[in-house]
Amino acid sequence: MDNFQKKFREEAEDLVNGLESLLLKLDADKNNGSIIEEIFRTMHSLKGGGAMFGFNAVSDFTHNLESIYDLVRAGKLAVSKELLNTTLESIDLIKILLENKPELSQNDKSLFTEIEAKINSFIGGEKSTTRKDSNFIAHKTEVTDGTSYYILFEPRPQIMNNGTNPLYLVDELVTSGTAFVKAHHLNLPPLEKLNPLNCYTSWEIVIFTKLTEEQIRDVFLFVEDESHILIDNLGKTNILESLKFSNYLNSISESTEYFDLQTLTLKLNNADDIEQLTFKADYKLNALQDNQITSIRVDSEKLDNLMNLVSELVTTQAALNLYTEANKDPKLLQINESLENITRHLRDLAFNVSLLPIETLNTRFRRLVRDLGADLGKEIEFETTGTETELDKSIIQSVTDPIMHILRNCIDHGIEMPAERTKKGKPAKGLIKLSANYTGNTVRIIISDDGAGINEEAVLAKAIANDLFKGTSKLTHEEIVNLILLPGFSTAKRVTDISGRGVGLDVVKRKITEIRGDLEIKSEPNKGTSITIILPLTLSIIDGLLIDVNKYKYIVQLSVIDKIYALDKNQLGNTKNKIIILDDEQIPYSNLREIFEFEPHNTDIIQMLVVKYENRKAAIIVDDVLGEHQAVVKPLGKLYRGQDFISGATILGDGTVALVLDTNKIIKQLSNN
Repeated sequence: MDNFQKKFREEAEDLVNGLESLLLKLDADKNNGSIIEEIFRTMHSLKGGGAMFGFNAVSDFTHNLESIYDLVRAGKLAVSKELLNTTLESIDLIKILLENKPELSQNDKSLFTEIEAKINSFIGGEKSTTRKDSNFIAHKTEVTDGTSYYILFEPRPQIMNNGTNPLYLVDELVTSGTAFVKAHHLNLPPLEKLNPLNCYTSWEIVIFTKLTEEQIRDVFLFVEDESHILIDNLGKTNILESLKFSNYLNSISESTEYFDLQTLTLKLNNADDIEQLTFKADYKLNALQDNQITSIRVDSEKLDNLMNLVSELVTTQAALNLYTEANKDPKLLQINESLENITRHLRDLAFNVSLLPIETLNTRFRRLVRDLGADLGKEIEFETTGTETELDKSIIQSVTDPIMHILRNCIDHGIEMPAERTKKGKPAKGLIKLSANYTGNTVRIIISDDGAGINEEAVLAKAIANDLFKGTSKLTHEEIVNLILLPGFSTAKRVTDISGRGVGLDVVKRKITEIRGDLEIKSEPNKGTSITIILPLTLSIIDGLLIDVNKYKYIVQLSVIDKIYALDKNQLGNTKNKIIILDDEQIPYSNLREIFEFEPHNTDIIQMLVVKYENRKAAIIVDDVLGEHQAVVKPLGKLYRGQDFISGATILGDGTVALVLDTNKIIKQLSNN
């Protein structure tokens, strides 16, 4: 697959995702004409692009879908569940066809045959006629209630270098209605300078079609930067049926000149012949005006490389800081400060470029809820709020599968069958909500349902049966609920006898923890369950505070630090309860030396950091506070994963390694104690 085919595939994937989203919207509002038009236009663009770049299977298959929705928008076919199901299945097949494999697998072939049969059940044959001669391409497809257009299409000579065949575009356009096309070869160079790979032809098209001007522009969507295109609306009357227009065509049949529609207007001079005919005399000048490019598509690998280089720059900057502080050279200090500001701005810019809104996943989530709910015979409404919230691209990729897993559990084990819900006095249609919001330097994603909730007795019995809990002590509601997150709670037999969930959530918990996230579960019997995923904004670079404990360096994220205190050790008071009063507030505390099992450190003055997590606070005692530090956080290797209070590591300017503290876990442990 060459670069241009890859570019088309990327853009086609966006079109397919957009198409899937539109179909789900149409499912909720089956008579929405604007959605139907947009679906048709998207299919039209996908068909044309596929033909241009050698994805012929995509083009041919999408053409059949386009024919269905042409009937829908004409009011000849109603939108039904069966039609939407077939179209969504077709979208799944188009995703396979976009891989452009030499041959489909046997399963894919069977799927193709099955879906093709369903499509054919919705459409009938179409008849059209095409005539070609040396000067014109004439095509006629019966169209009523259309618009006449004049179109000038002048491809740049190098257009075919990217695999584009401009004839595909002309052919696609003229088959949408009644059209006359005139080809020009005025730019043909002398034979010795002729490049067989270049295009020296331009086309003029006069067409009567149902297409809007925007839909015509969509035909040229993938070549608008490689061509000069002019489209003029000539009015609602089919000027191709005018006798005077036909005579005019005959008079210029042997001419190499461009259409002179201004002269034609004077010749017609009859409102019965044409309702409105306008043409800009300076159309050539307008066509030569280049479109301004306001955005570009960037390969995600290039973004990853950019982030890696910025990370290396941050590490190098830290080394320069150490050298500058050691030398105390005023000029060097000034240069270093300036470079540090530039590095920080570059870091922020690279970070913002890599952000993606959670709503990019909405279509996948809605499709899952729709399809799985239908398979299980459940009626489910899916609501989203705050999905414009943005996260680092790598986090979005890592959190997608866990969210899908949670949604499956909501659908399969949380939402009851309609009859059961009605007996409980609930609406027959269940509700699943997904919301997202910023909380400081974290993002909270909450997935909730109004289903059966978690049956504590059943979960506890299952945990005891699986030797996850001995049953020798009384557990709180929160502790029982969290048993479903333990490895081994899942069994080969699905937990269908539990009115809740729990299948495979240990895997979800592990994946969230691997990206320095956290998971919380709340549930009420017969009211539902909510699962909150708490995530960092980015996995790569953080602003941190460098601390020392037993001559080892650690990083604490600046955003979680509330205050720093230098206290006399006598202010600790009763060290047995591990509670200290700071600013009239009781705060639990712990010494990092105790957490990491270092020898006690006797000193009269202690350094204490007060850190926060949601509405909770805790204090941690450290040996020394060394100052602020930009840290490039790297994940721990497989041998060191699962550490209770460590979320990653970073390389300092002197080449030593500092561990990044997971203060959220420290706070949760101290709060529980």
